[in-house]
Amino acid sequence: MACVSLQDWWRLRHSWMGDKGFDTLFALTTWEIWKERNARVFRRDSLTVHQLAMVIKQQGELWIDAGARKLGCLVLE
Repeated sequence: MACVSLQDWWRLRHSWMGDKGFDTLFALTTWEIWKERNARVFRRDSLTVHQLAMVIKQQGELWIDAGARKLGCLVLE
């Protein structure tokens, strides 16, 4: 079954991993995309896709340092 919307994908997320680390990664990623959207709409400022990916990675590292243990389990050494 193909996912046709974000809502469909969210419902199916636990078939992939089924733990809180993936949910945390999803929340982090969507939050950063939302902030990027707001920067584009309200400040007419934008990052490249690569820059946004780097921001998400850096924020993920901060979240892990702050105690997001399950998110840390998704990071490959």
